[in-house]
Amino acid sequence: MAIHAGVYAKEDRRLKNRAVQGVDPIFLALVLLLLAVGLVMLYSASFAQSRYDTNYQSSVRYLQKQGLCAVLGLGGMWLFSRIPAKTWMKFAWPVYGLSIILLLCVLFMGQSVNGARRWINIAGIQFQPSEIAKFGM
Repeated sequence: MAIHAGVYAKEDRRLKNRAVQGVDPIFLALVLLLLAVGLVMLYSASFAQSRYDTNYQSSVRYLQKQGLCAVLGLGGMWLFSRIPAKTWMKFAWPVYGLSIILLLCVLFMGQSVNGARRWINIAGIQFQPSEIAKFGM
């Protein structure tokens, strides 16, 4: 029994050290690989349309926009990864409640986009409450 306790203690120390490091290198590599593949596919699928839309001046219009969003997303990922899990758990129920209220608001004040009523416009900002619901879940 003492042998198993020692194994668990060693595992706990390893997990604590990993939490202190804050980065899972395999996960980060997979995220960056998916991001790179996605950007390559976007460029491949949109360079002709980009050239047409810019009067043949630029073939990377859509790639630049998506690249900027990717950099902002990576910054957000880094920022949110610095917040401890206990803090996220503290806000889980309020965010869940807010998402339910916003999902119900779609029924009354939602805007139809392309035939689907899934958007809310508040102070000029249009968003889908389902994205907040995903975060709350």
